Amino acid sequence: MGGSSNGGSEGDRDKDTISSHETPQGISAVREQIFQSRVPYLEQLGMAYALSQNNLFILAGPTGAGKSIVEMMVTHQINGELFSIRKDQTRQQRTVGDDDRRTISKSEFKRRRDDSKYLYSYVTKYSNESGEPEKVFYGIPRAEALDKTIRGDALLTLTDPGSYGGFFDEEVVSQLKGLANVIPVVITTDTPEDLTLRLEGRICGEEERQRRLKQVEPQWEYYRELCAAGEAQHILVNNTPQLLREAIKQLTPEGKIPPKAEGATYRTIDDTIRKFAGIVNFYKHIRQNQHMVSRNNFDVHDTFLNWVTGHFFGVMYSEMMQSLKAGQHVKLKSSAELVNRIKQETRNSAQVDHIFDHLAVQDFAIAEDGTLTFKFNDVIRSSNVVEEGKKIFEGILPRYGWWVNDGGRTCGTRRYALTDRPSWDQRSNLYAIDMKLV
Repeated sequence: MGGSSNGGSEGDRDKDTISSHETPQGISAVREQIFQSRVPYLEQLGMAYALSQNNLFILAGPTGAGKSIVEMMVTHQINGELFSIRKDQTRQQRTVGDDDRRTISKSEFKRRRDDSKYLYSYVTKYSNESGEPEKVFYGIPRAEALDKTIRGDALLTLTDPGSYGGFFDEEVVSQLKGLANVIPVVITTDTPEDLTLRLEGRICGEEERQRRLKQVEPQWEYYRELCAAGEAQHILVNNTPQLLREAIKQLTPEGKIPPKAEGATYRTIDDTIRKFAGIVNFYKHIRQNQHMVSRNNFDVHDTFLNWVTGHFFGVMYSEMMQSLKAGQHVKLKSSAELVNRIKQETRNSAQVDHIFDHLAVQDFAIAEDGTLTFKFNDVIRSSNVVEEGKKIFEGILPRYGWWVNDGGRTCGTRRYALTDRPSWDQRSNLYAIDMKLV
């Protein structure tokens, strides 16, 4: 039997709807409603049987947060090794943004649901063209979902708070037991106004736009409280660049977005896609290198910190910090294969050798927001080898990290993290490493 986010019987499901328009009741209520009686998802990863399983990533967040663009583009970042799971839906497709759904009739949906064809099904309300409420049904085909999780890692997107919470019911997640670890990733923005800005410019019908605008604040608040409750290990904050915000305010109907604002937008999108791809790749790395996980006390972010320092410096995070606290400088650890590859890419053997021979962390700082900064000596700046330095940092962990704004400096800082913050309101836990080159 496929799961239902309503929890009703087959006979009365059509009478119930999930409301995404109600204001959440508070952090404790969100925690109780969504996870208190649900299946633990990350706690099982430290067990031997779970480490060898594939992963099902649930990319969830309010409407307009960027789920569709991430889903569409992330396969290019990870070489097509992530399968998207498409949903059935009973409403007509929008002009854009429905690539993860197939439209079927309500009678066909009911037939498939009654035949237990769905891993999970749910219903919500929309306003039709006459402004009247209309039920829309969604179903996640069981055969497709199980096939893709068996073949490799898979991705499912969810928006409505009720559909997200309902997915973690025992009835649903138990069908994946032994096949995949379920790993939620929340994608959102710092303010609901950011979502409104995007939806106002979305290519879709006016009825569709107005319906989504009404949903923005309740959905955004729900995911904010979910994150604040500490129920999300991975949070992606996909804000609109300030340059684009300012350009939109001044834009005339005939005008075009300035190139600088457009470039900033593309960089922001690329960073968000890279962040999600980094999460996917990290869990894949854990599956392929199970020795790196402590079975007794598994912590996702501790494991990640150890993995980053191991790749860069050849030591665990705790050893790295002990050395720095003792006043010792810590140099990069390099393999001949890595050095030769970077030499070929930069076509500057002498400078690459110079950087690997002399570049070292000489200090560190831990900020209240939960970020650790490793401060390097000035070899790159004094040697005027910025491009070679960036190639080295991109080459050591080529599928992880992104360049963050560093006050306009030429080389900047490269960040490695599995989340943009440990939780929305509690940001004291260490979760990110910044490699500060200059």
